[in-house]
Amino acid sequence: MYESYEKLRIKEKAGIEPATQELQYRKQHRELLPLHGLQNTAVYMVQTAEIQKHLESIELLYPKISSEKKAKDIILLDAFHSATIEGAGTTVENVRKAYEKPESKDDKMVVNTMHE
Repeated sequence: MYESYEKLRIKEKAGIEPATQELQYRKQHRELLPLHGLQNTAVYMVQTAEIQKHLESIELLYPKISSEKKAKDIILLDAFHSATIEGAGTTVENVRKAYEKPESKDDKMVVNTMHE
């Protein structure tokens, strides 16, 4: 199970050795992402064994999907996230339906984000 950096720091201060080892591992293997956190702080990622396992599962499935389907799914997911950030009440399945035939105001918000 993944533990936050802060939780590991608390355990490290309590003298729990596995927490110290995990913190050292994360510091040595972290990758700076091209993102900024709150107050312009740096954002890092550490590829853990659990993340690697999930990535391998995705990579096994991904080649079986056509590039057209991949592109459409990326656009649909982007539209879903953009619309929900803007206040539309929707689901991924509703985004798929809205793209074909927008009916409500929320559907129209989704379609508009897809065409921006």
